[in-house]
Order: sequence, then structure tokens, then C-alpha cells
Amino acid sequence: MAKREQSKLLTRAQLASALGVTAGTVTRWQADGMPVARKRPRGQATLFRLADVKRWREQVTTTPMAGLSLERERALLTMAQRRKLDRDDDVARGELITIAEVVRDGQGFVMAWRAKVLGLARRLVQIGAIPKESEARVKEGCRDLLTEISTWRTVADCEAATEE
Repeated sequence: MAKREQSKLLTRAQLASALGVTAGTVTRWQADGMPVARKRPRGQATLFRLADVKRWREQVTTTPMAGLSLERERALLTMAQRRKLDRDDDVARGELITIAEVVRDGQGFVMAWRAKVLGLARRLVQIGAIPKESEARVKEGCRDLLTEISTWRTVADCEAATEE
């Protein structure tokens, strides 16, 4: 391209056409700090130098500071908003439940198992599996078991205990 053509001033629409983007993209780039050759009074087109814009785009897309581009940040925000809407839709359809519901249900499950394990000694006495005198020792063993289980933090802890 001749030097004269590169220094020619272009309107927003002409610049967009030359770069194969929309005029809206040019507007966003301008908000991101794209160089403007001539800012004109309201109602008159802002003018751009193609060579300056190409240099700016090259710099923005190849430097470490490119991660701070408003254009990129807008895209990331849009994607995050879309994910949130999708997640909210999943919750509304009952496909996902909240953390509070998981915690509440988990606590209820643990409390039910604790009651069953602690009631095991009495149940064994009732069905005649152990004598009444052994109930206290079995109940203490059940408490020890629950105490050990309460220290488990990972699946590996559980697997290690089952190997003993």
C-alpha cells in the first residue's frame, strides 16, 4: 500500500471496512484507547489513520498488557454473565441445588446415621444378639467409631481405615 494511502484519514465506517470489522468494533476500540487522528466537533466524523490503528492493534494483541484490554474484559464479563444466567436457569429447573441445600441435607443425613449407630447397642440387646451387660461396651465402641469417622477428611482417609 502506498505511503499516501496509509496516511489518508478515514471515517469510522471507512476504517471498519478497511479492517473488516463493524463500526461498533471501531467504537469499542476507540474506548479502549485506539489512536484518533482528528477528533472533530459533535456531528462531524472522527477521523483515523489506518497505519496508526494497525500499529495500535498489533501492540494491543501482542503485549502482556493485552490482558487488560477493555474489549477482552467486556467479552469475559459477557461470558461470565451468560454462565450465571445458565446456572440460574439450571437451579430454576431443579437441575442444580444450592450449597445451603447440600449442607442442610448432608447434615440431616449425618445426624440420622449418628442416631442409628448410637442406637445399635440397644437394638442388639432387644433382638437378643448381645446380653444387656454388654450394651454399655458396644455403645462405647460405637462412639469411638463415630469419633474416628469424624476425623476423616478425604476418600483416602476412609479407604485407609477400611484396610485396617
